[in-house]
Amino acid sequence: MNDAVSVIALVLSFSVIIYLVANKKNFGIAMIAGAIILGLLSNPERMPQTFYDTITDWRVDTLIVIVILIKILATVLEETGQIPLAIENLRRAIPERGMMAVIPFIFGLLPVPGGALLSAPMVDAQGEKLDVNREGRTFLNLWFRHMGFLIFPLSPALVVMSQISGTNINKLILMQTPIFIVTFILGLLYIIKLSKRAGRREMPKRSKKEIFLETITNFMPLILTITITFALSIFIELNIAFIIALPSGIALSLLMCTEKKKIQMVKRGFSASLGIAVFSIMFYRNITNASGVAEVIANHLQDISMPVLVIIPLLSFAIGVLTAHNMAAIALAYPMLHPLMGSDIHLVSLLYISSFMGYLISPLHLCVVMSYDYFKPKFIELYKLMIPPALLMVLIAVIFSL
Repeated sequence: MNDAVSVIALVLSFSVIIYLVANKKNFGIAMIAGAIILGLLSNPERMPQTFYDTITDWRVDTLIVIVILIKILATVLEETGQIPLAIENLRRAIPERGMMAVIPFIFGLLPVPGGALLSAPMVDAQGEKLDVNREGRTFLNLWFRHMGFLIFPLSPALVVMSQISGTNINKLILMQTPIFIVTFILGLLYIIKLSKRAGRREMPKRSKKEIFLETITNFMPLILTITITFALSIFIELNIAFIIALPSGIALSLLMCTEKKKIQMVKRGFSASLGIAVFSIMFYRNITNASGVAEVIANHLQDISMPVLVIIPLLSFAIGVLTAHNMAAIALAYPMLHPLMGSDIHLVSLLYISSFMGYLISPLHLCVVMSYDYFKPKFIELYKLMIPPALLMVLIAVIFSL
């Protein structure tokens, strides 16, 4: 296939995906449309077989089930009130400034689209006590809401990154833990900088033991899910471990709940569109590999004579900003950069962090849109806060990759 046709096919495919996502069309359908365009222009005779191979791949099928189950668990934990109750207990033990981090961070354990809106009212009230301006509240809500995605094993994007790159998720989490710690510390420094007073509160006194036990109890469904996943993954495939662990966590959460409408909770958590999105990511990757486009782009990138440690973060960050979707950024960036990266886990991590930071600050990102609508900050002032730490984290990730 002509190299020029390859580049045109990829650019057109990208353009269609970004246009559809930016216009709030279904992400999965946008990715499938992009894959079809790429396949038709690059290697049409391989498309039917590639589609068949993708839909019959047990890893793809189980990954779809895993991501849907994560969404159900997140919905159940929210609707049973277990996460909000845990936050209310933590208020008794953590200083006011600390709660500015804890509230959005814990809600970030619920990986649902636009989830920053869940924590926004509580962050707003907390920010008012500390005299944090609207831009600061918006930034802190977004920053702490998303940073857990760097290491949280039930983050759909992290699971997809592990699967699409063939990298062990436990090793990827271990690799990114120092970055997560730096990100958290940086966020805390911003809290100190942005809050003009420490804040005070008076709450009914309860024993620390009682608070601790109640908090742990409310976190038990998450703790059980993660524990079973890590324990079983030593002996069996990670995908199978997830499929056993996630229903266990969902079942425990429902058993702990006194509400009668448990089936409705599960139904509300089920997301067919999320399943389509995961399939579309794997289909796009396979189309890219089958067409040979990835190798063509990689060769062109190498011809630029730019170091890999510059190409990966620049391209990944840009795609993250343009797609405003963490999984989309991974799906688009990884096939192109894979020939330059090989199986180097440091570079896989760098791609993930760079695309993540681009996605985090993208003005098209649903959480950014919802937080902006809720807090109504000044746009320029908000981005003066958001851009420097995001770029700093990409730079730190590059240093960690040396």
